[in-house]
Amino acid sequence: MSSRARVVVGALLLATGLAACSPAEPPTPVSAPTAVPNGLRPLMIREPAEHWEREGWVELVPAVRLPTTPDGDDRIRVLAKLPEHGRIRVQWVAEQERHSLRLPAGAAIDRVESWSYREPSGKERETVVDVRGLRMTTAGPRYHVLRPASGAPQAPLLGWSWPAGDDVVHDEATARLEQFLRGRPAPVNRPALAEDQIAAVVADNDCGSCHVADRPADPNRSRIPRRPTDSDGNFAMLMVLERETPVSTSRPVDLNHRDPFVSLHCDEGVRLVSVSPMPRCRDGATPIAVRDVAAGLAAGDEYTLRLCKSRRYLWDHMDGPAREAFAAAFRECGLVTQTPTFASSGRR
Repeated sequence: MSSRARVVVGALLLATGLAACSPAEPPTPVSAPTAVPNGLRPLMIREPAEHWEREGWVELVPAVRLPTTPDGDDRIRVLAKLPEHGRIRVQWVAEQERHSLRLPAGAAIDRVESWSYREPSGKERETVVDVRGLRMTTAGPRYHVLRPASGAPQAPLLGWSWPAGDDVVHDEATARLEQFLRGRPAPVNRPALAEDQIAAVVADNDCGSCHVADRPADPNRSRIPRRPTDSDGNFAMLMVLERETPVSTSRPVDLNHRDPFVSLHCDEGVRLVSVSPMPRCRDGATPIAVRDVAAGLAAGDEYTLRLCKSRRYLWDHMDGPAREAFAAAFRECGLVTQTPTFASSGRR
């Protein structure tokens, strides 16, 4: 089945019971259709199991591990699909003295959250519970959100896309998301979200407040991620290319303290007072995690190999100045043996 067939854009998103419908049967609306604001696009992924792999997406494995829940059932992946001919470009952020990146038109990044469950046979599987993402179009970036249509494992995903920076359309998408969630069972056959849980999901739909272009790293930030963003407001590519980054506290259990190739440290003179379940510095700041890529590769570490595969994917889709700006990351993975000498320094 083609990508176009799997991702259906239509006006049928306020729906219930989709998992029980045949592909030819339209879902039944929860309420009478309302006018769709110009720029709001309903979305559907009918078969989310391995959807991203089937469609040629590549996981962007960060140098520092992402957190999970106490039972370890929650997994977050960030995946990208970059155009064959478009190239990631670099620019210099003078006030922060660092390089930043910009995606080409046609690029897409999805943050996919899954929960693990066991089938009656005892086999462990995962089902997607939340998707947030960005598409770069010729008309500008677009955000989107998708959630499961029912509490059934592998339920189709429904959601909306809207232009970044358009508050009116964003507010309409968020209102529809809130209505969609209310009373709907959550995977895997869990009860519907409580009001405080719905409020948390809805709050996360304010993409623009988090994804601010070229935001600097700040280990002391509270709710929003502490990591730096690129020139499109994304975290993922820089997390792949940087050896160190503040530990993420978006889930209660950190995994980096269990990784033999990751070390944790605080600011100079500040002691690390705990590592489990979440590392903490004595001054309350979030520790910095640093991956020893060379040691990981020498040991054949599976996670480090996946990290280098992600770096190779970015290398293949970068222009010369971008490769030069992040040559240290590529050199660690053996993608270049010496610093490239392109015509531009990347500071532009």
